[in-house]
Parts: sequence; structure tokens; C-alpha cells
Amino acid sequence: MTGLEGFARAALLAAYRLTGTSEAAVRDPLISWLGRGVEVGTRPDAPDSWPRPLDHEQSIVEAAWVAIALAETRAVVWDQLDAATRGRIVQWLASVRGKAVFRNNWLLYPVIVDGFLAQVGGPTDPAATARTLREIDAMYHRGRLVLGRPGHLFRPLQRVGACSSSSPTSSA
Repeated sequence: MTGLEGFARAALLAAYRLTGTSEAAVRDPLISWLGRGVEVGTRPDAPDSWPRPLDHEQSIVEAAWVAIALAETRAVVWDQLDAATRGRIVQWLASVRGKAVFRNNWLLYPVIVDGFLAQVGGPTDPAATARTLREIDAMYHRGRLVLGRPGHLFRPLQRVGACSSSSPTSSA
């Protein structure tokens, strides 16, 4: 798991660094690293391939970070990957669907993944996403979400398309 965890978290940082600069000397190595990382991580039976997410496993969290990183860098990373690599990534991310997660901020991870899959034409489960968002909405207590402030917590969900602008959870 250490390889996936290390890559996913660094990928998130790299993605935001990429979006914050136009300098080729910074962008080009990060684009290459991200593309190579998702290609190698999703190769079946390779020694460095990522584990399939299982119920309550950390790989569910890392899948969300990978999805956000790919959403943030879609034009320069995702769109430049060959069809076979994109297919393996979609398949790996889609394996998060239906996995049991803890009833806390982990509820958001499959929603984030599903939002990215929707953006790239992958398999999605809009009904499961809607149920999860309703469950999160039900976690309000005395006007406060037990997981944090919606305007702060849900911004990444809006970015990957998991929350519509009309959703009560997407407003600050």
C-alpha cells in the first residue's frame, strides 16, 4: 500500500502545482511523472501495480486523491494518456464502487471517484452518489455538518462534478 499512498498524495500536490504555473520547467516533469505513475500503477500483475480497493481499505482514500489529481490535470495528463492506460485507470477507479466505507469523511471518497468517472465517461452509480450525499446531509446537527463546513469540505466534490450547483451540500 505504501507505493499507492505515496503516489496518490504526491499526485495531488503535483496536480495543484501544475495548475498554478505556466513554467515548462516545472510543468513538464510533473506531467510526465503523473502520467507514468498512473500508467505503471494500473498495469495488471506488475510488481508496482496498485492494490484493488477493498471494504474499509486505505486504497479507497488514495483512489479519491488520484481522481482529483486527474480531474485537475485532465487536459495535460488524462487527455494525453493512451486509450489502454485510460481504460485501466477507469477500471481501477471503478473498483471503488460498492465498497464499504467508514461513516465519516470516508463517505466522500467514492463520491469523488464517481464524479471523475462521470467526467471521463466511465461507469458511474448516480443513485449511490445521491444516497451518499443524502446521508451526509443527514449528518447535520444543529445547523452544522459533523464532518466540517460544507463550503470548505465540498469544494473538491464540485471540482470533479460530484455536486451540482443546485445541491444543498454544494453551497457555502
